Amino acid sequence: MATHALLFVATLALWVRSHFDSDGLVWWRWNRHGSLYASKGRLIWGVSIQDEKLREYAGDETYFSWSLGELVEPTSQLFAAPGVRFAGFQYWVFWNGPALDRELIIPLWFLAGSAAVLPGVWTRRFLLKRRRRKLRDRSCCTDCGYDLRATPERCPECGAVPT
Repeated sequence: MATHALLFVATLALWVRSHFDSDGLVWWRWNRHGSLYASKGRLIWGVSIQDEKLREYAGDETYFSWSLGELVEPTSQLFAAPGVRFAGFQYWVFWNGPALDRELIIPLWFLAGSAAVLPGVWTRRFLLKRRRRKLRDRSCCTDCGYDLRATPERCPECGAVPT
């Protein structure tokens, strides 16, 4: 559970930071280029597949780079490519010169909310167990909280049998 809570906090921090600054990871090889950016409250994942003819110019090196700095616009919006949009999610496929580009944009609020589900469930279960333990220790019904000192075998309020 601590891992999920840490993931939620990290996603929330990335979401807030992305409104002021951009973080990105880029990898490059002669025929493929990929990027993952957090910018303006969005996670932008792009993959570009180059034409086979570019190999003679580019060589076989593969490299990675990390970038920090100014806010990034998705490539698809620079080319005004047609795509699919729904509730902040976007998917684009377009030609960018000799390359076929694909771009997926996911709002960071969705990732933060998804990462918060398991810590939220865990916290609710923990609080319910703690409440029931306190009620049981005070000789109260664990379902409704009624005082069971006078009738310890069954709750007169809700009919539950204490364990």
